[in-house]
Amino acid sequence: TPDVLVPVQIPVFCALEMRGVLVTFNEKRVAAGKNAIEIGVGITYGEVISGPVGSPNRRDFTVIGDIVNLANRIEQRSKGGRHTKIVFSGPVEAKVRGLLECEAMTEEVVRGKEEPVAVFELVRVRSLDSLVSNLLATDVALRGRSAEILGYTRNRAAVGPLVKCLKDPDENVRIAAASSIARLVREGGSTIIAFDERPVGALLALAREPGSSARLVSACVAAAGQLVHGERVLELADFLESEDTRVAANAVEAIGRVRTPKAVDLLLPKLASSNNRLRANAALALIACGRY
Repeated sequence: TPDVLVPVQIPVFCALEMRGVLVTFNEKRVAAGKNAIEIGVGITYGEVISGPVGSPNRRDFTVIGDIVNLANRIEQRSKGGRHTKIVFSGPVEAKVRGLLECEAMTEEVVRGKEEPVAVFELVRVRSLDSLVSNLLATDVALRGRSAEILGYTRNRAAVGPLVKCLKDPDENVRIAAASSIARLVREGGSTIIAFDERPVGALLALAREPGSSARLVSACVAAAGQLVHGERVLELADFLESEDTRVAANAVEAIGRVRTPKAVDLLLPKLASSNNRLRANAALALIACGRY
């Protein structure tokens, strides 16, 4: 479903990034004697048809469908926004409830719809303390959404609470926390270089915990592999032999970042794997090492 493949929170953060970049863009325009421009963003979600559309003479990749038209109509409401001019539909508001502060706009009938459509404008993302407190909520969905959205805050103070979240009883929450930890540390401009550091140690402990599903192990290996560089990343070598190809492929990708003879020796056997992803990851890593 759309909210699984592309979590609804991500487009909201993309919209915030767009608005942030616009500020800098307009400063340059004004300095050059040009007029500032304004944009609004409309967000909804649902099923769409995507692919190349057109004739042999002109063909473009696009998305079409009722939900695309609705997003366009919603975006037009952003002109009346009082805060961020990022507006979204009721179903989106339900997905981000507890994560963002938003304000309901006056319901209006939009073109193509018979009934009024509920539209909300984003006011601000909730404070870090508020999002962290959500990690202890009884609502599993809220814990998962909060763990995910914390990864986009660029505030490394969230790493500690997210590490604790790796012990959450719900697997989806643990996976969201693992991905967010990796994102926060990477974007913070610093790399953890030893496996005894708390975030990486916690990720690998969870990956090696008996009973952890392949999906969870894969997420932890991917996150740990992004945080550690140098020879220490070779400690992921035991995951190369995982029966789950996702786990093994993530380990290949991580070890492939190390340009050493030992890493090459570990990756060479994977060229004979019957799994296309493993072979491809190993081949790309070996090419980067200058082996082929």
